[in-house]
Amino acid sequence: MLAALDVQEGSHVLEIGTGSGYSTALLGELIGPDGMVVSIDVDPPVTARARSLLSGKGYTNVRVTTGDGRFGWPSFAPYDRIVAWCSVDVIPPAWLRQSTTDTILVVPMRNTEQQWISRYHRSENGCVEKERFAGGFIPATAAPFHPWEHPGEKPD
Repeated sequence: MLAALDVQEGSHVLEIGTGSGYSTALLGELIGPDGMVVSIDVDPPVTARARSLLSGKGYTNVRVTTGDGRFGWPSFAPYDRIVAWCSVDVIPPAWLRQSTTDTILVVPMRNTEQQWISRYHRSENGCVEKERFAGGFIPATAAPFHPWEHPGEKPD
């Protein structure tokens, strides 16, 4: 997915789904000192850990925050690259509003029957799918997604 994103030195990247921060660190290396990675995850302990790890390794070109990534992060927009590590059924409008013309988006997509990863190129006329890859991810949600937890069930 990072290869499909075609990150260049100096790129301004929006990453949806920070996870461990590993891909954030890779992006930080790819963009160099003149670029910026803005990473959002919905899970506060996940973002706190990633922020600490990235800061401890000296990454000054990344910002990590907790929030609903479907709304992007407008205060650091516009972005020329957007990558998501969670799936959506349509590209969230905020991602398009916060992107530049010629932005490349690499986004896991889903419908009721299938999941795939698409590489889009945003032009003045909208987004055009350029490539499609096999794969799937957890859905983008407003709250942390912990499939191993069952609400209302008491732990043993």
